[in-house]
Amino acid sequence: MAALKYDGSRRAAAAMAAQMAAVLPPSLAVGTALVPVPLHPAHERRRGFNQALLLARGVARHSGLGVLDCLTRDGRAISQVGRDRAARQAAVGAFAPRPGLRVPRSVVIVDDVITTGATVRGCAAALTAAGARHLGAIAYAATRAR
Repeated sequence: MAALKYDGSRRAAAAMAAQMAAVLPPSLAVGTALVPVPLHPAHERRRGFNQALLLARGVARHSGLGVLDCLTRDGRAISQVGRDRAARQAAVGAFAPRPGLRVPRSVVIVDDVITTGATVRGCAAALTAAGARHLGAIAYAATRAR
């Protein structure tokens, strides 16, 4: 995870994505879109990439599903590392669909790590408001709740 997030290792992203694709339910509908969790623009500028987007593209290569980078993130750019559950949920920021993009009815949210679930819930709320009706989520790792 550190090699991907902090070193930008494409090799790590490819291996992680292959493992994630291997556990996707085979019953996912044709037309289901993989939707990466967006980074705050300041974090993406500093890092130079969005690790969830790299993972989504890798999962797409293995699964045949499409990727739709359709969410934006605003709010303050606060790192979630080391924060407890309440602080993480308060600092998630707001998610919204990108203007002009149509959100499909069936989506799978892609993230690198799920800690409290606040980020996935925020993305799910934005996607539901934009018309998604069948939602799932996949992440490479989950941590014990803080």
